[in-house]
Amino acid sequence: MSAAQSSSTVAGVPLEPGGIARTPLCFVIDSDASIRHFLSLILHGAGIDTEGLADAQGLPEALARREPDLVFLDIPIVSAEAIACVVALGKSGYRGRVQLMSTRGSAVLAHVKSIGEQHQLQVLPVLRKPFETNVVLKLLQGLNLGLLPAVAGRIDLGEALSNGWIEFWYQPKIDLRKKQLVGAEAFARARHPQHGMLMPGAFMPGATESSLIALSEQALAHALRAGLNFAKLGVNLRMAVNIPVSALVKLAVAEIVQNYRSKFEKWPGLIIDVKEDQIITDLALATDLTKKLDHLNVKLAVDNFGRADQRVAVRGTQARPRFRRRLRQR
Repeated sequence: MSAAQSSSTVAGVPLEPGGIARTPLCFVIDSDASIRHFLSLILHGAGIDTEGLADAQGLPEALARREPDLVFLDIPIVSAEAIACVVALGKSGYRGRVQLMSTRGSAVLAHVKSIGEQHQLQVLPVLRKPFETNVVLKLLQGLNLGLLPAVAGRIDLGEALSNGWIEFWYQPKIDLRKKQLVGAEAFARARHPQHGMLMPGAFMPGATESSLIALSEQALAHALRAGLNFAKLGVNLRMAVNIPVSALVKLAVAEIVQNYRSKFEKWPGLIIDVKEDQIITDLALATDLTKKLDHLNVKLAVDNFGRADQRVAVRGTQARPRFRRRLRQR
Protein backbone atom coordinates (compact mmCIF):
# COMPACT_ATOMS: atom_id res chain seq x y z
CA MET A 1 0.00 0.00 0.00
CA SER A 2 1.41 3.42 -0.95
CA ALA A 3 1.90 6.33 1.46
CA ALA A 4 -0.88 8.22 -0.30
CA GLN A 5 -3.27 5.34 0.42
CA SER A 6 -2.37 4.95 4.09
CA SER A 7 -2.16 8.62 5.06
CA SER A 8 -4.91 11.18 5.65
CA THR A 9 -5.17 14.93 6.12
CA VAL A 10 -6.36 17.27 8.85
CA ALA A 11 -7.12 20.86 7.82
CA GLY A 12 -4.91 20.46 4.78
CA VAL A 13 -1.91 18.97 6.58
CA PRO A 14 -1.06 15.40 5.49
CA LEU A 15 -0.68 12.84 8.25
CA GLU A 16 1.68 9.89 8.17
CA PRO A 17 0.43 6.52 9.47
CA GLY A 18 0.00 6.96 13.22
CA GLY A 19 -1.28 10.52 12.92
CA ILE A 20 2.07 12.34 12.71
CA ALA A 21 1.77 15.54 10.66
CA ARG A 22 4.15 16.38 7.85
CA THR A 23 4.61 19.25 5.41
CA PRO A 24 2.93 18.54 2.05
CA LEU A 25 5.21 17.74 -0.90
CA CYS A 26 4.83 18.41 -4.62
CA PHE A 27 6.97 17.24 -7.51
CA VAL A 28 7.41 19.69 -10.38
CA ILE A 29 8.47 17.87 -13.54
CA ASP A 30 9.35 20.30 -16.32
CA SER A 31 12.40 20.66 -18.57
CA ASP A 32 12.09 24.45 -18.22
CA ALA A 33 14.04 25.45 -15.10
CA SER A 34 12.24 28.81 -14.90
CA ILE A 35 8.86 27.06 -14.62
CA ARG A 36 10.22 24.73 -11.93
CA HIS A 37 11.51 27.75 -10.00
CA PHE A 38 8.29 29.74 -10.46
CA LEU A 39 6.10 26.92 -9.17
CA SER A 40 8.54 26.22 -6.35
CA LEU A 41 8.24 29.81 -5.10
CA ILE A 42 4.44 29.65 -5.15
CA LEU A 43 4.32 26.29 -3.41
CA HIS A 44 6.86 27.23 -0.74
CA GLY A 45 4.87 30.39 -0.06
CA ALA A 46 1.85 28.17 0.57
CA GLY A 47 3.80 26.00 3.01
CA ILE A 48 4.41 23.13 0.59
CA ASP A 49 7.81 21.52 0.00
CA THR A 50 8.84 20.88 -3.59
CA GLU A 51 11.22 18.73 -5.57
CA GLY A 52 12.00 19.76 -9.13
CA LEU A 53 12.80 17.25 -11.88
CA ALA A 54 13.77 17.99 -15.47
CA ASP A 55 12.65 14.62 -16.82
CA ALA A 56 11.63 11.07 -15.94
CA GLN A 57 15.17 9.87 -15.25
CA GLY A 58 15.28 10.84 -11.57
CA LEU A 59 11.62 10.12 -10.85
CA PRO A 60 11.93 6.54 -9.48
CA GLU A 61 14.64 7.61 -7.03
CA ALA A 62 12.61 10.64 -5.92
CA LEU A 63 9.53 8.47 -5.37
CA ALA A 64 11.57 6.04 -3.31
CA ARG A 65 12.58 8.86 -0.96
CA ARG A 66 9.06 10.11 -0.41
CA GLU A 67 5.77 10.03 -2.26
CA PRO A 68 4.37 13.47 -3.14
CA ASP A 69 0.85 14.71 -2.51
CA LEU A 70 0.68 16.27 -5.98
CA VAL A 71 2.73 16.07 -9.17
CA PHE A 72 2.89 18.95 -11.64
CA LEU A 73 3.79 17.36 -14.99
CA ASP A 74 4.58 19.28 -18.15
CA ILE A 75 3.66 17.85 -21.55
CA PRO A 76 6.28 19.24 -23.95
CA ILE A 77 6.31 19.26 -27.75
CA VAL A 78 7.66 15.71 -27.73
CA SER A 79 5.21 13.99 -25.40
CA ALA A 80 7.27 10.80 -24.97
CA GLU A 81 8.99 12.23 -21.88
CA ALA A 82 5.67 13.03 -20.21
CA ILE A 83 4.37 9.55 -21.03
CA ALA A 84 7.50 8.04 -19.47
CA CYS A 85 6.76 9.99 -16.27
CA VAL A 86 3.15 8.83 -16.25
CA VAL A 87 4.22 5.20 -16.68
CA ALA A 88 6.82 5.54 -13.91
CA LEU A 89 4.20 6.99 -11.55
CA GLY A 90 1.80 4.19 -12.38
CA LYS A 91 4.36 1.44 -11.89
CA SER A 92 5.34 2.88 -8.51
CA GLY A 93 1.76 2.55 -7.28
CA TYR A 94 1.37 6.32 -6.91
CA ARG A 95 -2.22 7.22 -6.09
CA GLY A 96 -1.86 10.94 -5.54
CA ARG A 97 -3.02 13.56 -8.04
CA VAL A 98 -1.27 14.52 -11.26
CA GLN A 99 -1.65 18.06 -12.57
CA LEU A 100 -0.83 18.20 -16.28
CA MET A 101 0.61 21.44 -17.68
CA SER A 102 1.02 22.23 -21.36
CA THR A 103 0.66 24.45 -24.39
CA ARG A 104 -0.14 21.40 -26.55
CA GLY A 105 -3.33 20.65 -28.45
CA SER A 106 -6.23 18.70 -27.00
CA ALA A 107 -5.49 15.47 -28.92
CA VAL A 108 -2.04 15.04 -27.37
CA LEU A 109 -3.31 15.98 -23.92
CA ALA A 110 -6.16 13.48 -24.15
CA HIS A 111 -3.68 10.76 -25.12
CA VAL A 112 -1.41 11.43 -22.13
CA LYS A 113 -4.40 11.62 -19.79
CA SER A 114 -5.78 8.32 -21.06
CA ILE A 115 -2.42 6.61 -20.39
CA GLY A 116 -2.49 8.02 -16.86
CA GLU A 117 -5.99 6.74 -16.27
CA GLN A 118 -4.94 3.29 -17.57
CA HIS A 119 -2.35 3.31 -14.78
CA GLN A 120 -5.05 4.29 -12.27
CA LEU A 121 -3.66 7.80 -11.76
CA GLN A 122 -5.86 10.69 -10.63
CA VAL A 123 -5.24 13.07 -13.54
CA LEU A 124 -6.55 16.61 -13.05
CA PRO A 125 -7.78 18.89 -15.85
CA VAL A 126 -4.90 20.44 -17.82
CA LEU A 127 -3.33 23.66 -16.57
CA ARG A 128 -2.74 25.75 -19.68
CA LYS A 129 0.53 27.64 -19.96
CA PRO A 130 1.18 30.44 -19.30
CA PHE A 131 -0.67 30.56 -15.98
CA GLU A 132 -0.71 33.02 -13.09
CA THR A 133 -0.02 32.60 -9.39
CA ASN A 134 -3.66 32.87 -8.34
CA VAL A 135 -4.56 29.94 -10.60
CA VAL A 136 -2.12 27.69 -8.75
CA LEU A 137 -3.24 28.95 -5.35
CA LYS A 138 -6.88 28.28 -6.25
CA LEU A 139 -5.89 24.76 -7.33
CA LEU A 140 -4.14 24.12 -4.00
CA GLN A 141 -7.12 25.46 -2.08
CA GLY A 142 -9.44 23.16 -3.99
CA LEU A 143 -7.22 20.18 -3.15
CA ASN A 144 -7.02 21.26 0.51
CA LEU A 145 -3.23 21.45 0.32
CA GLY A 146 -1.12 24.08 2.02
CA LEU A 147 -1.15 26.21 5.10
CA LEU A 148 -3.36 25.64 8.11
CA PRO A 149 -5.84 28.34 9.11
CA ALA A 150 -4.15 30.41 11.82
CA VAL A 151 -6.66 29.49 14.51
CA ALA A 152 -6.37 25.77 13.87
CA GLY A 153 -2.61 25.87 14.22
CA ARG A 154 -2.23 28.48 16.99
CA ILE A 155 1.05 28.15 18.88
CA ASP A 156 2.98 30.17 21.45
CA LEU A 157 5.74 32.38 20.02
CA GLY A 158 7.99 31.82 23.03
CA GLU A 159 7.71 28.06 22.58
CA ALA A 160 8.44 28.39 18.86
CA LEU A 161 11.57 30.43 19.56
CA SER A 162 12.88 28.10 22.26
CA ASN A 163 12.35 25.05 20.04
CA GLY A 164 13.96 26.59 16.97
CA TRP A 165 10.78 26.41 14.88
CA ILE A 166 11.09 29.96 13.53
CA GLU A 167 12.36 30.40 9.96
CA PHE A 168 12.87 33.57 7.92
CA TRP A 169 11.76 33.67 4.31
CA TYR A 170 12.70 36.44 1.89
CA GLN A 171 10.40 38.19 -0.54
CA PRO A 172 12.06 40.09 -3.42
CA LYS A 173 11.36 43.81 -3.81
CA ILE A 174 11.25 45.18 -7.35
CA ASP A 175 11.58 48.79 -8.51
CA LEU A 176 8.81 48.83 -11.11
CA ARG A 177 10.16 51.94 -12.81
CA LYS A 178 13.63 50.51 -13.38
CA LYS A 179 12.46 46.88 -13.50
CA GLN A 180 15.28 45.95 -11.15
CA LEU A 181 15.64 43.85 -8.01
CA VAL A 182 16.40 46.38 -5.28
CA GLY A 183 15.97 44.48 -2.05
CA ALA A 184 14.45 41.64 -0.08
CA GLU A 185 12.10 41.60 2.90
CA ALA A 186 12.24 39.08 5.72
CA PHE A 187 9.09 37.31 6.90
CA ALA A 188 8.86 34.96 9.87
CA ARG A 189 7.34 31.50 9.56
CA ALA A 190 7.07 28.66 12.08
CA ARG A 191 7.72 25.05 11.02
CA HIS A 192 5.79 23.10 13.64
CA PRO A 193 6.40 19.33 14.01
CA GLN A 194 2.66 18.59 14.07
CA HIS A 195 0.97 21.51 12.32
CA GLY A 196 3.54 21.99 9.55
CA MET A 197 4.34 25.47 8.19
CA LEU A 198 2.50 28.27 10.00
CA MET A 199 2.01 31.92 9.08
CA PRO A 200 2.47 34.82 11.56
CA GLY A 201 -1.25 34.78 12.35
CA ALA A 202 -0.65 31.50 14.15
CA PHE A 203 2.04 32.73 16.54
CA MET A 204 2.00 36.56 16.68
CA PRO A 205 -1.40 37.24 18.35
CA GLY A 206 -1.02 37.27 22.11
CA ALA A 207 2.78 37.10 22.00
CA THR A 208 4.55 38.51 25.05
CA GLU A 209 6.75 41.58 24.79
CA SER A 210 9.87 39.55 25.60
CA SER A 211 9.05 37.09 22.81
CA LEU A 212 8.48 39.91 20.32
CA ILE A 213 11.82 41.45 21.23
CA ALA A 214 13.57 38.08 20.84
CA LEU A 215 11.89 37.49 17.47
CA SER A 216 12.80 40.99 16.29
CA GLU A 217 16.43 40.52 17.29
CA GLN A 218 16.59 37.21 15.43
CA ALA A 219 14.93 38.73 12.36
CA LEU A 220 17.33 41.66 12.31
CA ALA A 221 20.46 39.52 12.65
CA HIS A 222 19.19 36.96 10.13
CA ALA A 223 18.40 39.65 7.55
CA LEU A 224 21.82 41.22 7.95
CA ARG A 225 23.52 37.83 7.54
CA ALA A 226 21.40 37.11 4.48
CA GLY A 227 22.31 40.48 3.00
CA LEU A 228 25.98 39.76 3.59
CA ASN A 229 25.66 36.37 1.89
CA PHE A 230 23.93 37.99 -1.08
CA ALA A 231 26.74 40.57 -1.28
CA LYS A 232 29.37 37.81 -1.37
CA LEU A 233 27.54 36.46 -4.43
CA GLY A 234 27.74 39.88 -6.06
CA VAL A 235 24.11 40.87 -5.32
CA ASN A 236 24.05 43.99 -3.14
CA LEU A 237 20.50 44.28 -1.75
CA ARG A 238 18.96 46.56 0.84
CA MET A 239 17.23 44.23 3.28
CA ALA A 240 14.01 45.01 5.13
CA VAL A 241 12.61 43.66 8.39
CA ASN A 242 9.33 44.15 10.27
CA ILE A 243 9.82 45.20 13.90
CA PRO A 244 7.11 46.32 16.37
CA VAL A 245 7.82 49.77 17.81
CA SER A 246 7.69 48.36 21.35
CA ALA A 247 10.59 46.06 20.46
CA LEU A 248 12.43 48.61 18.35
CA VAL A 249 12.86 51.06 21.25
CA LYS A 250 14.41 48.31 23.39
CA LEU A 251 16.68 46.67 20.83
CA ALA A 252 20.33 47.62 20.43
CA VAL A 253 19.76 48.12 16.70
CA ALA A 254 22.85 50.28 16.18
CA GLU A 255 25.15 47.70 17.79
CA ILE A 256 23.65 44.81 15.82
CA VAL A 257 23.95 46.72 12.53
CA GLN A 258 27.53 47.77 13.28
CA ASN A 259 28.51 44.12 13.78
CA TYR A 260 27.64 43.40 10.15
CA ARG A 261 28.05 46.75 8.41
CA SER A 262 31.84 46.71 8.47
CA LYS A 263 31.84 43.37 6.62
CA PHE A 264 30.15 44.91 3.57
CA GLU A 265 32.39 46.38 0.90
CA LYS A 266 29.47 48.64 -0.06
CA TRP A 267 26.86 48.81 2.69
CA PRO A 268 23.43 48.93 0.96
CA GLY A 269 21.60 49.98 4.10
CA LEU A 270 18.60 48.55 5.91
CA ILE A 271 14.88 49.33 6.07
CA ILE A 272 12.92 48.75 9.25
CA ASP A 273 9.18 48.53 8.65
CA VAL A 274 6.99 49.70 11.52
CA LYS A 275 3.24 49.29 11.71
CA GLU A 276 1.34 52.46 10.91
CA ASP A 277 -0.88 52.55 13.96
CA GLN A 278 2.14 52.05 16.24
CA ILE A 279 4.14 55.03 14.99
CA ILE A 280 1.85 57.59 13.38
CA THR A 281 0.40 58.72 16.75
CA ASP A 282 3.88 59.47 18.11
CA LEU A 283 5.84 61.30 15.42
CA ALA A 284 8.26 62.61 18.05
CA LEU A 285 9.31 59.03 18.76
CA ALA A 286 9.54 58.32 15.02
CA THR A 287 11.76 61.36 14.53
CA ASP A 288 13.98 60.39 17.45
CA LEU A 289 14.42 56.84 16.13
CA THR A 290 15.16 58.16 12.65
CA LYS A 291 17.87 60.48 13.94
CA LYS A 292 19.51 57.66 15.91
CA LEU A 293 19.61 55.31 12.90
CA ASP A 294 20.01 57.62 9.92
CA HIS A 295 23.82 57.87 10.20
CA LEU A 296 23.96 54.07 9.82
CA ASN A 297 21.88 54.24 6.62
CA VAL A 298 19.03 52.51 8.44
CA LYS A 299 15.66 53.94 7.44
CA LEU A 300 12.25 53.69 9.04
CA ALA A 301 9.24 53.02 6.83
CA VAL A 302 5.54 52.81 7.57
CA ASP A 303 4.16 49.44 6.61
CA ASN A 304 1.03 47.65 7.76
CA PHE A 305 2.94 44.43 8.30
CA GLY A 306 -0.01 42.90 10.12
CA ARG A 307 -1.32 42.32 6.56
CA ALA A 308 2.07 41.33 5.14
CA ASP A 309 0.84 38.06 3.66
CA GLN A 310 -1.85 39.83 1.63
CA ARG A 311 0.64 42.01 -0.25
CA VAL A 312 1.81 41.22 -3.74
CA ALA A 313 5.38 40.05 -4.20
CA VAL A 314 6.24 42.79 -6.71
CA ARG A 315 5.61 46.38 -5.81
CA GLY A 316 6.91 49.92 -6.33
CA THR A 317 8.93 52.02 -3.90
CA GLN A 318 7.06 55.34 -3.75
CA ALA A 319 5.30 55.70 -0.41
CA ARG A 320 8.05 54.87 2.04
CA PRO A 321 10.72 57.27 0.70
CA ARG A 322 8.22 60.16 1.05
CA PHE A 323 7.58 59.20 4.68
CA ARG A 324 11.30 59.23 5.42
CA ARG A 325 11.71 62.72 3.95
CA ARG A 326 8.92 64.04 6.18
CA LEU A 327 10.65 62.65 9.26
CA ARG A 328 13.91 64.37 8.40
CA GLN A 329 12.17 67.71 7.86
CA ARG A 330 10.60 67.84 11.32
